[in-house]
Amino acid sequence: MIAQAMQSPEPFLQIPVLMSRGVVSYYPSKGSTDDTPIMAPEMPDQHDATTSFYFRGNLTSLLPQSVPANVDEQLFIAIDVGDICSHDGSHDNCMVTRLNNISFHLPTTTSLLQAHYNNNMSTSAISMLKEFPRCPPSSEFGYSPTSVGTAVRTVRYNTTVEIVFQNPYSSGMFSASNPMHLHGHDLFILGQGLGKFDPVKDVQAYNLVDPPVRNTALAPIYGWTAIRFVASNPGTYARTHTRMYKFMRGLVFIWFPVH
Repeated sequence: MIAQAMQSPEPFLQIPVLMSRGVVSYYPSKGSTDDTPIMAPEMPDQHDATTSFYFRGNLTSLLPQSVPANVDEQLFIAIDVGDICSHDGSHDNCMVTRLNNISFHLPTTTSLLQAHYNNNMSTSAISMLKEFPRCPPSSEFGYSPTSVGTAVRTVRYNTTVEIVFQNPYSSGMFSASNPMHLHGHDLFILGQGLGKFDPVKDVQAYNLVDPPVRNTALAPIYGWTAIRFVASNPGTYARTHTRMYKFMRGLVFIWFPVH
């Protein structure tokens, strides 16, 4: 087995090209005593997002999956960058990543988990608390100002949630592959595509039979990915989107599956 990380092109910070190699021994095999070095095949360029995109698009589950047919909560999340005041006295703007035009702000006095279990999810406990919107304020990227806040989306126990993550799709705008991870749940990865998500055509092409099941979905560069999951594990969970390069900072999307 050979694995090589893919990374966003410059101006993002570039890491050395590293390759991992390993041998998978299937039970009840007793393993191999052959110490012949593992030969690595020719791997695609680490910036070759197209090859990675089509490889992931061909993946399915080994067995049919019980994908929930009815969706209770639908979200469309735009992933891009924006500017906010740096607040360091320099009057310069700071570039930040954002989800639906919101740059996440960590609470300074009470943690979200503590506020949730104390049943005190209010601005008195978390000063910059706001509800995470179902969709961005504009259907086009780059035309809305950035807001800062502790953005939270609350869903009820056993709610079926579907999310479409959309990266900037125009070659004239900055776009990068973004891994979206949710703690405590498995995600059905229903589909992915390049360009702008079409809510009619692309939904008809969803894989509802044997989609991959993971806890991380990759939103491809200049494209989109769609996931579905059941909020069956009550608690406080973070959907993280972290870029700490130069003047960019991370965003976190918090879920509260509650009874």
